[in-house]
Amino acid sequence: MSKDAYTDSLIQSGDIFTVIYKHFAKSSMFSGEAVDKARAAVDLIMTDYVAGYFALLQCLAAQIKVCNMTENQKSTIDAKYLSRITDMPELINDKIEDLTESVIGKKTEETKKVRYVARYDYKLSQFGGYERKPVYKYREEKTVKYDDSGIRGRYNAFANTPRNILINNDTAQAAIAKNITCADTYDLAQSGAFIGVDEVARRYNNWIAQKQAINCNQVRALAAYAAANGLTIREYLERNGFNTDRLPAHTVAAAGDAYDDTLTARTFAVGLVGSFVTHTMIKGFDIDEKNPAEQEVIIWNTGIHAISFDGWSFGEHHCIAIFNGTAEKPDISKLAEILARNSVIC
Repeated sequence: MSKDAYTDSLIQSGDIFTVIYKHFAKSSMFSGEAVDKARAAVDLIMTDYVAGYFALLQCLAAQIKVCNMTENQKSTIDAKYLSRITDMPELINDKIEDLTESVIGKKTEETKKVRYVARYDYKLSQFGGYERKPVYKYREEKTVKYDDSGIRGRYNAFANTPRNILINNDTAQAAIAKNITCADTYDLAQSGAFIGVDEVARRYNNWIAQKQAINCNQVRALAAYAAANGLTIREYLERNGFNTDRLPAHTVAAAGDAYDDTLTARTFAVGLVGSFVTHTMIKGFDIDEKNPAEQEVIIWNTGIHAISFDGWSFGEHHCIAIFNGTAEKPDISKLAEILARNSVIC
C-alpha cells in the first residue's frame, strides 16, 4: 500500500484497524480471510502500542517519585529537568488514568448489595435436637467494567469481525450461514404427473433461488476466486469455516434463476414416433471441480408425442447448494463505528 493511499484511507476511515482490514478486504472473498491477512500487521501495532504505554507509565511513575522527594533530594536533580516536572502528583495520576483508559477502555464502577451468611443460630427443634438457621446480612460489592473505547476494545472488535460475510474484494456484504445446505431438483415435482417446464422453473425460482443469500454474479466471483487459488469451491468454502457435509459430490452452485427452452430452437423431436421435447435449465458450477466452467444443467424434461399428443415429463437429480442468509446479518459497518468511537490510535 502506498503512503498516499494509506494516508487517504486513514483520513476516510478514522481508525488504523479499519484501514488495515479494508486494505486486505480488496483482495479477499470473505471477511474472515481479510481478518487473517490483516492480523500480523494489527498484532504488530498492538505490540508497539502496549510497549509504548508501559514506557510512558514508567516515566510518569518516575515523576511521581520526584514529586515525593524532599527539597534536599530535589536539589540533586538538574534544574532543566526538574522544571519540566509538575509538583502536583494528582495531575500525574490523572494522566496515568487517561493513558490506561486509552488501552483498556473507560472505567465504570457499579455498587450492588450482596447477601451473605453472617452466622448460624441454633434453635430447639420441635422434633428434638437442634435446628441450624442461617442469619443473613448484606454488604456492598463494587464491580469494575471497561467499555470498548480503548485499543483493547478496538482490537477485540477487529478480531471478532464476523468471518462468514462474502465481501467479494470489498464490493459486497452478504452474510452466509456457516452450514451450507442443498436442495434436490427432483423434488420440485414428486407427483409424477405431467408438469410443464415453465411451472418447474417457477417452482425452482420461488422455492430454491429465492433462498440464496448471494446473487449469480457473486457465485461466479466465488467460483473464479477459488479457481485462481487452485481450489475447488468446496475446498475454498471449508477453508473459510463453512460446513459442506450436507452437500453430495458434484453439487451445483447455481448462478441465476431457472429458465426453459419452450420458445427457442432447442425444442426438437426424438424417439421412434417423435416427441416435441422441452427442458427446464439452470446455469452453475460443479463445486468439486477445479477451475469449473459455468455449465447449463437440465433439471426437468417434458414431451408431447407427435401422433397421440400424450404428455410425459420427468426430473433430473441435481443437488443445488443453498447459501442461506444468517438469521441476524452482521454488519461490517458496525466495526468501523466501534473502532472510530474515540480518537484515532496510530
